[in-house]
Amino acid sequence: MCENHQIIHADIEPGVITRDLIKEALREQGPKGEAGRLIEVENYEIQNYPSKSLRLEFLNILRIDHLWMMKQLTCLKLSNNMIEVIENLDELVNLIELDLSFNHIHKIQNLDSLVNLEIFSLYQNHIKVLENMDKLTKLEIFSIGRNLIDDSGDCVLYLRKFKNLKSLNMVDNPITQKLFNGEKFRKFLVAYIPQLVYYTYKLISAEEKENARNVHQKELEKLEQDERNMQHIREQDERIEREEAQYAKAYVEKLNGHQLFQSLFEKDPEGQAVLLTGQEAEEIHEGFKMQTQEITQGLFELGQEQLALREEEIRQYTSTVDITKANSYNESRKEVYFSPTICYTVYAIANWIIYKESNKHNNIQVEQFLVEKETVAIDTRALLDIVESPAVVGEEQLAEYANSMKMLEFKFQDISQELWTLLMRNEMILSEQLEELISTFERNLRDMVNNFVESAQGYFTQIREQENIYSELIKDHVVRYQNHLTIRNEDLSALPPLLKTIMADKESVVTALQTSHDQHFLVIDTREDQLINRIRDWYSDLCAKIEKEEIERARNAVLEINHFLDFERDEYEIIHRKFSEQYMLDIPEVNQEIMQQISYSSVSNLSSRSFGSIPRAPSVSKENNATDDVHKEDSAIEN
Repeated sequence: MCENHQIIHADIEPGVITRDLIKEALREQGPKGEAGRLIEVENYEIQNYPSKSLRLEFLNILRIDHLWMMKQLTCLKLSNNMIEVIENLDELVNLIELDLSFNHIHKIQNLDSLVNLEIFSLYQNHIKVLENMDKLTKLEIFSIGRNLIDDSGDCVLYLRKFKNLKSLNMVDNPITQKLFNGEKFRKFLVAYIPQLVYYTYKLISAEEKENARNVHQKELEKLEQDERNMQHIREQDERIEREEAQYAKAYVEKLNGHQLFQSLFEKDPEGQAVLLTGQEAEEIHEGFKMQTQEITQGLFELGQEQLALREEEIRQYTSTVDITKANSYNESRKEVYFSPTICYTVYAIANWIIYKESNKHNNIQVEQFLVEKETVAIDTRALLDIVESPAVVGEEQLAEYANSMKMLEFKFQDISQELWTLLMRNEMILSEQLEELISTFERNLRDMVNNFVESAQGYFTQIREQENIYSELIKDHVVRYQNHLTIRNEDLSALPPLLKTIMADKESVVTALQTSHDQHFLVIDTREDQLINRIRDWYSDLCAKIEKEEIERARNAVLEINHFLDFERDEYEIIHRKFSEQYMLDIPEVNQEIMQQISYSSVSNLSSRSFGSIPRAPSVSKENNATDDVHKEDSAIEN
């Protein structure tokens, strides 16, 4: 929470919160000493400043601004200013405490984004109505004392719905002087907000709560029943909303009833007008309605079935990916520390990128690396201890030690390259397996999408056929109706205006019916295009997302392999360099006889399809880059 300090600045002109004002406040309130000096040196931008608390009090501030840059804020104190409007706080989504007390605010507003707010003070302002706080569901402490609230208890009913509210202060509002059921306001408030623990910072006892409830028992029982009814309605609405969201995932929302049929006539005044031509028109219309609903219901059920198939395919794909990679590295990855504890780190790295089926073979290779690496480290330290001992070492003996150190260097280089090759090869195997798996998944999903689209198009074709049948039937009926009016020379003035225009002559009838028919086809075509485009866009986006994630996974795997081995190389070079700098500066290169005992094998045939150009195997010494791709024969190691 904010520290309760007040900073008073005299002789300040009323104004707006500016960048400079924020920076000055951060300097005053930020870390002191060395931490403060480092912040000054770094010259932090406001949005990057580490402080999560800001106090701008007693500064004659008229308007809130520029705080959008401080999204990290959890506590903001703007008390004792001249603020009139709550505004420009939308970006402060992490705010937990907000103090706007002692200002000139008339209306509670613009708080919808502050969903994490727990402490809110508007003490001593000009508020008349409690409103626009519905999003503050985490509110625990609310101070609204010394305002102008004077309603008939609506403010209490409004606060009743804040289930986390524990402390409230409404002192010195006009409403607090009123009687409710002959009792004082406090008893009314305690009865209607049972979740309160403190009022005006005084504990509410269980006895006081019980007495308050007894006074307002009848009204509370009715209110609670109304709340239960409203809760039931909300739950129904939420259930319908969830169902609609599920139907939208299947791309068949509003196809499980008469919605599509009704949409055919929503923007079709001519089609609605001809339904007034008698019972036969109504019967034709009702038949069309039933046939359309039967077809759309079939399409709706198809969409649900296809959604289940797609979700099962995705589940199986995810499960297979987990078996291929996650099961082998999720458990071990948490042990990757990149620390000098070599044995656990290397084992974790190896397990992370090696698919399960080859774990046994790879673990043997890793264990061998650990043993050999430890042997090299021990021998290297032993040589260093010898040459650092007080005993005098001759040049010939020092050259022998230098040759031995060079051999250890090559040995470490060799085992590092072998492990790098192993890990890279297995990463490529994993990458190739995942590539094949992704390809299979995309192919299967594409077939599902195409099958669904083809089947859906079949249903829409049936709807169009029913529209053609309806159009012919209604046209035949309306033409006969118009002929009947003409033969009997009936007065058209009694007809509704639009129907009167349609019945003027046969040409008007045909034109109106054709317009209606075209409108129906437009609605059907639009709904079909919507279904097809949405599911194909979903398929494309999903495939692109999966492919992007796999590329990033493979690249990160290669980076981690090289990062780890770079760490191991640097650790070894610290010891090796210490020996070289002190005792090998004037020592000639290792004799050729020893060098010829060392043979190497290149690391080759490594594909870079999934993660670009694969970095070379890490080397130990820059002077031996030309021999990085080599490793010694067992006989040379023994020597």
